[in-house]
Amino acid sequence: MTSSDLLLQLKQSLNKYLDSVEKSTCVFISTMDGHLLLDRSRANYDVQSISPMAGSLLGISETIANTLMNQRLDDAIIMMNENTLGLLKIQDSEDSLYLGIISPRQVNLGKLLVNGRETIAEIKELIEGIPK
Repeated sequence: MTSSDLLLQLKQSLNKYLDSVEKSTCVFISTMDGHLLLDRSRANYDVQSISPMAGSLLGISETIANTLMNQRLDDAIIMMNENTLGLLKIQDSEDSLYLGIISPRQVNLGKLLVNGRETIAEIKELIEGIPK
Protein backbone atom coordinates (compact mmCIF):
# COMPACT_ATOMS: atom_id res chain seq x y z
CA MET A 1 0.00 0.00 0.00
CA THR A 2 1.36 3.42 -0.90
CA SER A 3 1.33 6.31 1.54
CA SER A 4 -1.32 8.09 -0.55
CA ASP A 5 -3.52 4.95 -0.41
CA LEU A 6 -3.08 4.83 3.36
CA LEU A 7 -3.94 8.51 3.70
CA LEU A 8 -7.05 8.07 1.58
CA GLN A 9 -8.21 5.08 3.63
CA LEU A 10 -7.58 6.90 6.92
CA LYS A 11 -9.59 9.89 5.63
CA GLN A 12 -12.40 7.50 4.69
CA SER A 13 -12.38 6.05 8.23
CA LEU A 14 -12.62 9.51 9.77
CA ASN A 15 -15.37 10.55 7.35
CA LYS A 16 -17.26 7.36 8.18
CA TYR A 17 -17.07 8.29 11.87
CA LEU A 18 -18.46 11.78 11.17
CA ASP A 19 -21.28 10.24 9.14
CA SER A 20 -22.16 7.77 11.92
CA VAL A 21 -22.17 10.30 14.79
CA GLU A 22 -24.03 13.19 13.22
CA LYS A 23 -23.47 15.56 16.15
CA SER A 24 -19.70 15.18 16.11
CA THR A 25 -18.07 18.14 14.44
CA CYS A 26 -14.40 17.12 14.25
CA VAL A 27 -12.32 13.96 14.44
CA PHE A 28 -8.54 13.77 14.29
CA ILE A 29 -5.57 11.44 14.65
CA SER A 30 -2.58 12.73 16.57
CA THR A 31 0.55 11.45 18.24
CA MET A 32 0.78 11.57 22.02
CA ASP A 33 3.51 14.20 21.69
CA GLY A 34 1.13 16.47 19.82
CA HIS A 35 1.82 16.01 16.13
CA LEU A 36 -1.44 16.25 14.23
CA LEU A 37 -1.52 13.57 11.53
CA LEU A 38 -4.97 13.96 10.00
CA ASP A 39 -8.27 15.66 10.72
CA ARG A 40 -11.73 15.86 9.23
CA SER A 41 -14.07 18.58 10.39
CA ARG A 42 -17.46 20.18 9.89
CA ALA A 43 -16.42 23.26 11.87
CA ASN A 44 -13.44 25.55 12.11
CA TYR A 45 -11.25 24.35 15.00
CA ASP A 46 -7.55 25.00 15.46
CA VAL A 47 -6.83 21.28 15.80
CA GLN A 48 -3.13 21.94 15.22
CA SER A 49 -3.07 23.83 18.55
CA ILE A 50 -5.43 21.46 20.36
CA SER A 51 -3.55 18.22 19.63
CA PRO A 52 -0.40 18.94 21.72
CA MET A 53 -2.49 20.00 24.73
CA ALA A 54 -4.78 17.00 24.34
CA GLY A 55 -1.75 14.70 24.12
CA SER A 56 -0.40 16.21 27.36
CA LEU A 57 -3.77 15.73 29.02
CA LEU A 58 -3.81 12.09 27.95
CA GLY A 59 -0.27 11.62 29.28
CA ILE A 60 -1.22 13.08 32.66
CA SER A 61 -4.40 10.97 32.76
CA GLU A 62 -2.36 7.90 31.90
CA THR A 63 0.02 8.61 34.78
CA ILE A 64 -2.89 9.00 37.17
CA ALA A 65 -4.49 5.76 36.00
CA ASN A 66 -1.22 3.85 36.26
CA THR A 67 0.31 5.38 39.39
CA LEU A 68 -2.73 5.85 41.58
CA MET A 69 -4.95 3.06 40.40
CA ASN A 70 -2.60 0.59 38.70
CA GLN A 71 -4.74 0.58 35.56
CA ARG A 72 -4.31 1.28 31.85
CA LEU A 73 -5.97 4.38 30.42
CA ASP A 74 -8.22 3.79 27.42
CA ASP A 75 -10.17 7.03 27.05
CA ALA A 76 -10.52 10.51 28.50
CA ILE A 77 -13.71 12.52 28.10
CA ILE A 78 -13.58 16.26 28.77
CA MET A 79 -16.94 17.92 29.30
CA MET A 80 -17.06 21.67 28.67
CA ASN A 81 -20.03 24.00 28.90
CA GLU A 82 -20.80 23.69 25.17
CA ASN A 83 -18.62 20.86 23.84
CA THR A 84 -17.27 17.43 24.62
CA LEU A 85 -13.74 16.38 23.74
CA GLY A 86 -13.19 12.65 23.52
CA LEU A 87 -9.60 11.41 23.58
CA LEU A 88 -9.38 7.71 22.76
CA LYS A 89 -6.08 5.86 22.87
CA ILE A 90 -5.51 3.90 19.67
CA GLN A 91 -3.33 1.36 21.56
CA ASP A 92 -1.08 0.97 18.51
CA SER A 93 2.09 -1.13 18.80
CA GLU A 94 4.12 1.90 19.92
CA ASP A 95 1.27 3.33 22.05
CA SER A 96 1.85 6.70 20.45
CA LEU A 97 -1.46 7.57 18.74
CA TYR A 98 -4.85 8.78 19.84
CA LEU A 99 -8.15 9.67 18.23
CA GLY A 100 -9.62 13.04 19.16
CA ILE A 101 -13.33 13.76 18.78
CA ILE A 102 -15.01 17.15 19.22
CA SER A 103 -18.77 17.16 19.62
CA PRO A 104 -21.46 19.38 21.08
CA ARG A 105 -22.15 18.59 24.73
CA GLN A 106 -25.48 16.96 23.80
CA VAL A 107 -23.75 14.14 21.88
CA ASN A 108 -24.70 10.61 22.83
CA LEU A 109 -21.53 9.55 24.70
CA GLY A 110 -22.22 5.86 24.16
CA LYS A 111 -22.41 6.40 20.42
CA LEU A 112 -19.27 8.55 20.49
CA LEU A 113 -17.33 5.82 22.31
CA VAL A 114 -18.66 2.82 20.38
CA ASN A 115 -18.19 4.43 16.97
CA GLY A 116 -14.84 5.84 18.11
CA ARG A 117 -13.67 2.33 19.05
CA GLU A 118 -14.86 1.02 15.65
CA THR A 119 -12.89 3.78 13.94
CA ILE A 120 -9.83 2.92 16.02
CA ALA A 121 -10.11 -0.74 14.98
CA GLU A 122 -10.09 0.37 11.32
CA ILE A 123 -7.11 2.65 11.92
CA LYS A 124 -5.15 -0.09 13.68
CA GLU A 125 -5.87 -2.53 10.88
CA LEU A 126 -4.60 -0.01 8.33
CA ILE A 127 -1.42 0.99 10.16
CA GLU A 128 -0.54 -2.53 11.27
CA GLY A 129 -0.49 -3.54 7.62
CA ILE A 130 2.34 -1.11 6.88
CA PRO A 131 5.75 -2.81 6.58
CA LYS A 132 8.21 -1.50 9.16
